[in-house]
Amino acid sequence: MGPRPPRGTLAATPREARCISALPRILLALTSGGLLAVPLHLPRAWFLASVALVPWIVAARSARPRLQAGLAIGVGLVYGAGVAGWAPSALRSQGASPLGSWSAALLAVAAVKLPVFLGLGAAIALGRYASLGCRCGIAALTIFAIETWVSVSGVPWALLGHTQWGALGVAQLALVGGVPLISALLVASNLATAEWIGAAHRTERARAFPPATALAAAVFGLAACGVWVAEAIRATPASSGSSEWLVVQPNLPRGDRWVARSQPLHLERVRDQTRRAFEAGSRRPDAVVLPENLLTTPLDGHRELEREVTDWVTALGTPVLTGMVMRSETAGRYRNAALWIAPRAGIVGRLDKERAVPVVESGSGFPGRGIVSTLIGAAGRGLRVEEETSALPLRGPHPVVVALCFEALLPSLVAGRRTQDSVAIVHLADDRWVGSETVTDHVLAMARYRAIEQRLPLLRVAHGGRTAHVDPYGRIARQLPLDRYASLRVKLPTTVVPPTHRERVAILALPVGFGCVAGGLARSFVGRSRRHRG
Repeated sequence: MGPRPPRGTLAATPREARCISALPRILLALTSGGLLAVPLHLPRAWFLASVALVPWIVAARSARPRLQAGLAIGVGLVYGAGVAGWAPSALRSQGASPLGSWSAALLAVAAVKLPVFLGLGAAIALGRYASLGCRCGIAALTIFAIETWVSVSGVPWALLGHTQWGALGVAQLALVGGVPLISALLVASNLATAEWIGAAHRTERARAFPPATALAAAVFGLAACGVWVAEAIRATPASSGSSEWLVVQPNLPRGDRWVARSQPLHLERVRDQTRRAFEAGSRRPDAVVLPENLLTTPLDGHRELEREVTDWVTALGTPVLTGMVMRSETAGRYRNAALWIAPRAGIVGRLDKERAVPVVESGSGFPGRGIVSTLIGAAGRGLRVEEETSALPLRGPHPVVVALCFEALLPSLVAGRRTQDSVAIVHLADDRWVGSETVTDHVLAMARYRAIEQRLPLLRVAHGGRTAHVDPYGRIARQLPLDRYASLRVKLPTTVVPPTHRERVAILALPVGFGCVAGGLARSFVGRSRRHRG
């Protein structure tokens, strides 16, 4: 038997000792989740994403497998809650109970974020016996693969690379490999820094210093020079004509947007506000853009309303691109469509929404939908969007790539709708149901990556959300105030050159060059220090 504890003290059991030693690790991991969420609310704090995961990685080092999994879950939940704290109030506004809204929001956060962080945590843990370079490579490839899969078939909300929307130089890397490539760079930087900080011996710390320096230099070098290099290397088209687009943000009452008898009044308001925008300009625009779900009574099921819309466009004398509700053959469903309406010709182009917001908008099923629908109650029993199985590029008076609301988060969908002659991305949205300024800011931030990836200007127009003009490098050229009638005129080129291999190579060479130079200098510094000590 071991020595007895002094009288009047309590001896910790082995389980209690493990709990005590686990508590600092848990706090470190939760800190990582919180730090990672900061750049999505404070864009100027973008640099935190390069070190935010360090506390988690250090805490998970040498921890038991079950604790490592628990730490990964903690990071995912805190990060998800930090960027989606608006979800419970949005569900309550749709009729969910307080308990149901919080439970459903927690389930959504778990479904969206836990696979990412559990997979990343497993990759870091399994590679702990390899060299630092191999560990960084394994972790980077893992996050790249997971986020690429999420971007195609999941809910790509607040990927790690989205934290860099405050550093548009780093965001230019999306031209090469999308947002997942930015995430891979950030994860490698975090892992190398964690190894350097958490090294137990001086030799291990010296070995980790050059890779950590190289990866940090790659991130900050991109941030400093990425946009400048992208602009300098960008190819210009042979012809440089332009067309003028009028973007109108109507101000329709939030409460009765979906009331059938109010639709003629809504149309009259839109007519009046568009007329005022016309009169404010010196010339007739080449196209007019209005938001998603402009009218919410199925247009193809209401002949009188459809005739009023087409007659109005004929009177304007300018083609209109907008979103309308259309009929569905399935009960309790409707079609969410983008329409080109031309003077005297009526509807000349139609594109139905292919991907809708899960649960609250989409009519498609998924594992666990019954549980979520029960939790959110009335919020899960309204009309739902019947999604198109495969939407082709929208044809009309002007060649543009159209994304309807949630679709702007999906890079493969936007890329699939681009044609050789596309001149812009038009994002039609309806953010009024959310009632949160944070949501519309985040959606705009994530949509800006589509402009970078396609090197196309982006026009976003929304009900109750941010309406903005974004240039091909992700910079906001102009945006309109929230929740009021406003308009802007934008000149778009008539010819745009698609991204070239030369541009991609130049962007990729920038972090590689900065990293190699900084890593080489750090290695020589470590070598001199060793010789001096010797």
